[in-house]
Amino acid sequence: MLAQGQPIPYRRRALEEAIAFATLDNESVGESLSHALIHKLGFEAPQLQVPMQLPSGRFVRPDYFWPNVRVVGEFDGAHKYTKSMQVSGKEPSQVVYEEKLREDGIRSLGHRVCRWTWADLMNPERLARILSNAGVPRSSGVRQFGD
Repeated sequence: MLAQGQPIPYRRRALEEAIAFATLDNESVGESLSHALIHKLGFEAPQLQVPMQLPSGRFVRPDYFWPNVRVVGEFDGAHKYTKSMQVSGKEPSQVVYEEKLREDGIRSLGHRVCRWTWADLMNPERLARILSNAGVPRSSGVRQFGD
């Protein structure tokens, strides 16, 4: 966020960087915040929504992909599971089972999968730990928009 009282050139530079960083490839607010935090925490930029064909023939598009380390990242909002009947018309148990099969398919391609939730986004150190433990490399130091 831009703080009031900051010099106009700083606020303009921060706004220009945020606009340049924005993308329509994120499909939810949680994905957008995840993408910004990944950047701010200094991790390498992931590819977004990369299509992958599973051994079953099904195509999936994981939220984030770091091809050089074969890591897939997924943001999980609770609505997918707790409001599944409204969102997909499926029972929660069916959604969980299908998500398990999807993740197994991604792993069978030789990729590691890491997941995070809103609680992890509210505590960026937790997100950093999840990404580090999965093997996502840092690009440089911690950054702030506008720096």
